[in-house]
Amino acid sequence: VQTIAHNSQVGHKDRKAQTGTVNDPISLDELAALDADNKRLKRLLAEQLRAQNLWLKKKLERSYAD
Repeated sequence: VQTIAHNSQVGHKDRKAQTGTVNDPISLDELAALDADNKRLKRLLAEQLRAQNLWLKKKLERSYAD
């Protein structure tokens, strides 16, 4: 959904900006592809965060062991 603003025209001081919406249709195939991509990206991010947390824990353990 896009929002479109219409500015007041010159000479029409009483007219105020108007906003409206325009539906941007999306196919079910596109929606399914976006959903699958979002799930893949979330899974990848979670894996990276787990790996980073493990690396940080090991680094902390080494620094406290010294």
